[in-house]
Amino acid sequence: MPDALGETYSRSFALSCEQRRSGSDVLVLATLLSEGDPCDEARDIDHVLTFSDEAQTVDAADALQAAGFRLHDTDRSANHLVIVDHAVPEPARLAEVRRHSLEAAEAWSPDYDGWGCEAQRPQWRGLFRRRRQVGGASPPSHSRR
Repeated sequence: MPDALGETYSRSFALSCEQRRSGSDVLVLATLLSEGDPCDEARDIDHVLTFSDEAQTVDAADALQAAGFRLHDTDRSANHLVIVDHAVPEPARLAEVRRHSLEAAEAWSPDYDGWGCEAQRPQWRGLFRRRRQVGGASPPSHSRR
């Protein structure tokens, strides 16, 4: 007789492929935030798809470009394609690009190999913003007269 509690426990923690990818997205976004990137500015985000051979890679590249995806110039013989999306890195957008690109290249059974982007470090934001004079007013003095 199977252990009903163990089976229920296993099912409750069985994650779909998309759930695991979304969890990875959150980890990468947390890394960007820890590097000082507020993740609020658009930038090029590279999404990587891998294929089993060069012919599939070339055919999928044609299909992806016909579907409106912008591809980074990569060596097609390396069996991977880099899709470039200029956007704010946020979980919903990352999942959307991943889903649409996998659907567009579905006939060639690609593997989604993740995404990446450069961290953006804004100058003088938030607490680190310099106080500056505006309209000739000066900051209040804390000295007693």
